[in-house]
Amino acid sequence: MKRTLNIAVSLVIVTLAIVDGVLIAQSFGKLPQLPGVPEPSTAPEPELQVETLQSLEPIEPKEIEIVIPEPKAPPFTVQAPLGVWRSPWNNMAEEASIWMAMAAVNGEEKPALGELSNQLLEINAFSDNVQISAEQVKDLIQNEFQYPKAFLTDNLIQFDQILEDGNLIIVPVNGQILDSPFYGDPGPEYHMILLYAQDEENYIYHDPGTRFGAANEAPKQKILESIQDLDGNSRGVVIILP
Repeated sequence: MKRTLNIAVSLVIVTLAIVDGVLIAQSFGKLPQLPGVPEPSTAPEPELQVETLQSLEPIEPKEIEIVIPEPKAPPFTVQAPLGVWRSPWNNMAEEASIWMAMAAVNGEEKPALGELSNQLLEINAFSDNVQISAEQVKDLIQNEFQYPKAFLTDNLIQFDQILEDGNLIIVPVNGQILDSPFYGDPGPEYHMILLYAQDEENYIYHDPGTRFGAANEAPKQKILESIQDLDGNSRGVVIILP
């Protein structure tokens, strides 16, 4: 009887020890909850939606328009700013073309007409001739204006590239061949104009021989055919680099 009681007590003790061990093991597997900190969520994480290249919408190509600004026109002057079309003003197309080119490269604005008239007279005083050739124009710009980037050339096939590069061209012309609608009848046999721009078919130029001479246009071939220097034979022009 005493032996049976001892066995029963031993079984109770073993059982209590096992239960206590299980409880202790569970307490080690769980960290204590800190005050104010929520328990981590046990909800399953959402699946990431990875789009394939096939599922992306194609991007439509767009045309980009590149606008090239028009070259700024040089200041324009008529060769007789005060409207007096007698000597020396009726022969000052060369001086007016020089003035327009130099005003453009130096960034100068057009002054009052009286001052402009005096400036043309100053240019005229540099030469003893009533009219001057393309070569004399080049020399005057280099020597009197101290502007070395003036060059004489008779290579007329490069006009388009010269203008596209932003240069100016002082051109001696036979006005009767150029035949501007603003000339009298007949037009000037020897004249000078300033080319500064172009489009596909025309050269754009300032013509100091008429008060309507700003931004005139003429077919390229007609301009080329009208080129004629003071001697009636030479076809040189003066290129002014900015």
